[in-house]
Amino acid sequence: MGTGAASRRGLDGTHLVKGRSGRKLAARAVFAPTVVLISLLLGGAGLPLPGENPAAAAVVDGTGPSNSGATLLPPTLPLSMAGEEYRLGPGDVIRVVVYGQPDLTTDLLVGPDGTVGYPLLGKLAVSSKTTSEVAGEIRQGLTRYVKEPQVTVAVVRYRTLRVQVLGEVRAPGQYELPLGARLMDAIGLAGGWTRQAAIRQVMLVRRGTTSRIDLEKLSATGELSLNVPLEDGDLINVPVAATAVVWGEVKVPGAYTVPPGTTVVELLALAGGPLVTADLSQVQLTRPGATPGTQVVDVRTPAKAESLPIIQSGDIVFVPAVRSVTVLGAVNRPDRYALEPGASRILDVIARAGGLTPEAAADRVTVTREEADGRTRTFTLDLSPVPGSGVARDGSFLLQANDVLYVPEGRLQVLVLGQVREPRAVPWQSGMRVLDALAAVGGLAGQAGAERAILFHGRSGDKPSAAEPVSGGHETPGKPETATRLINLRAIQESPGSSDNVLLQPGDVLFVPEGTRQVAVLGEVARPGLFPLTDGLRIVDLVAQAGGAGPRANLKQVTLTRFTGETSETRTVDLTVPGGDPKRDQQATGTGGGAGTGSSWGGNLVLQPGDVLYVPRASEIVVLGAVRNPGSFALPDGVRLLDALAAAGGATEQADLARILVSHTGEAGTSSSPPQTVDLRAALADPADRANLRLSGGDVVYVPEAENRVVVHGAVRVPGAYVLKGEMRLLDVLALAGGPTDQANLTQLTLTRQEEPRKPDQGQQVQGRTGTWQKTVDLGRVMADPSSPENLEVKPGDVIYLAPAERVVVLGEVM
Repeated sequence: MGTGAASRRGLDGTHLVKGRSGRKLAARAVFAPTVVLISLLLGGAGLPLPGENPAAAAVVDGTGPSNSGATLLPPTLPLSMAGEEYRLGPGDVIRVVVYGQPDLTTDLLVGPDGTVGYPLLGKLAVSSKTTSEVAGEIRQGLTRYVKEPQVTVAVVRYRTLRVQVLGEVRAPGQYELPLGARLMDAIGLAGGWTRQAAIRQVMLVRRGTTSRIDLEKLSATGELSLNVPLEDGDLINVPVAATAVVWGEVKVPGAYTVPPGTTVVELLALAGGPLVTADLSQVQLTRPGATPGTQVVDVRTPAKAESLPIIQSGDIVFVPAVRSVTVLGAVNRPDRYALEPGASRILDVIARAGGLTPEAAADRVTVTREEADGRTRTFTLDLSPVPGSGVARDGSFLLQANDVLYVPEGRLQVLVLGQVREPRAVPWQSGMRVLDALAAVGGLAGQAGAERAILFHGRSGDKPSAAEPVSGGHETPGKPETATRLINLRAIQESPGSSDNVLLQPGDVLFVPEGTRQVAVLGEVARPGLFPLTDGLRIVDLVAQAGGAGPRANLKQVTLTRFTGETSETRTVDLTVPGGDPKRDQQATGTGGGAGTGSSWGGNLVLQPGDVLYVPRASEIVVLGAVRNPGSFALPDGVRLLDALAAAGGATEQADLARILVSHTGEAGTSSSPPQTVDLRAALADPADRANLRLSGGDVVYVPEAENRVVVHGAVRVPGAYVLKGEMRLLDVLALAGGPTDQANLTQLTLTRQEEPRKPDQGQQVQGRTGTWQKTVDLGRVMADPSSPENLEVKPGDVIYLAPAERVVVLGEVM
């Protein structure tokens, strides 16, 4: 048969081939119904089919290699077939090439029964055979018609698989994949899974049998056995994940995907675990639905894990804070402490905080409490023991939840230094006078200059005792930081009723100089005491010999007291001003029996025998609560509230700037007025606003934390916890969460709110706990009319849940 042979088909199915010799060959061919499809394929053979070998296709339209020595490239096998010889099956399209016989070169579709219809040979069974095996059978059959036929069979299009991908994927539907495709190939064609997908519970349905596959494990480990090969007709369903919300006293509140069987304790672990302030005995589990209810669960020490509730989709778990009080100030372990039943006395709570420090002012303890009407009330308590009984005066005071207990540091002592037998701090007592303090340290030492003792009386902000004003010609004129007084101890020993035997105040310093060439430095230096005077010794040299100024020293108000016979002069020296005037140093002398002018000297002065240098402590302001670096700060009197917050590193993101508490306690720790509640928000825009209070030494600033978060979960695009900014309603909060998803059930939006406990009457405590309030809203109506009353105002602590729509799966052939 030559290359110019013509071919025609008879109506009876006889395939006729006419050769060059004019000899006719007839063969009865048995054709399957696929003959029509094959004819169509032959008519369209000019374009390669999907998955076909372009080199093989080129042979048919005459653009390929010549018949002489032509070599066909093998088609690319599906990935799953690599490394093994491919076997044909229904749906494959093969190309049979007989060299030199173009009429016998054709493309054939393997029918559902695994056969093809080939000219002259009729129906051939090719399923499960390789292309070389089929080529051999065709070559053998054609030997009756063609001399030494050369036959090549190649796959030009591989059979495909049809699978359905449903559920939580971005584009559910039916997909056609090449043979050898795997599970992840189908999910990838469907756009991947959504945020709401339960990827640990993916279902593969094959011929009535369902398998569950953990895609999370597959993604983490790459285990190939989990990425199963697909078969034609498989159904893949990615179910919606069960989500639950946990909020309250946990480290990371928010919405979480929970696998089946998750307990309430495991959900708390997903949220980072409970905070130390969590009340694990009163964990509240709320389950939305037609009949919502709240269950209280004790998760501290469950007897059996089986006794813990199993979390379901839509559950809300609230971990409340313990009924606690905050203990600050001069205690060994300042912290927040739970109020335990029967142990709410102030002394019990202080004992749990490690007790008072030695510096604590037990008679000036304050308790700040927020009343039911929103106002704050401060109680000043005396916890010092009653003489003779050892019982604290106000030790039975009962604390309430959220009280703030502050124990100030008291300078309830008097320092007696210099030429005395036991220089030390003496506990201050009401009515104490100079001779009492001197007796407490064993009296004067042998080298004492008793006639020139100095009393450093009070500090900035202190006021002299009303019974004993600092006056009488020995007070430093003006307003120095520390008033000094020259006292003749010999005279008051001989006459205790002398006016020099003054009443002492907490923080007073009595210094008895030596009668030789010495100078003294007292106050905020590393090593206060007496130092030998050398020629040319200046103030800075003396401070250096004493180990340097302390971190809380007020170098702007250093006082220098100088004696000349019975004359003394006290001046204020600003050590922050460089330089000095030595000539003026020599002229600085007082006049008979009085003190100097009290004017300020600047610079590094030359010292004289008997000089006494006093470095006072700077005023301190305490800043506590929601600031970045809480603590005590040495700030000048008159500093503004914003400056104090800046010294503490600024307010944190959780700070409630509308309810800042400012207690004006003064340096002595006594409250001069009730604490103020300050709304500082206006001062942030205008520092001149009156809310930006002036502060003085001893003031305490407490910045509370705001509770202004709301949780949104369910069928929203970005579930999570969000901060409320001013008055916000449902649509405002849903906008923060990205709005509803396409799968949301707009008629089923649930708002859950923890109701506030009943406010106690004065002097009473509420024993009941908070309840749960729920409201179901038709979000569709609210979106259509934002002014609708169903567009509820959202409160701090609210939980918003938008239910997903129920899904209906339709399978098989539908019209």
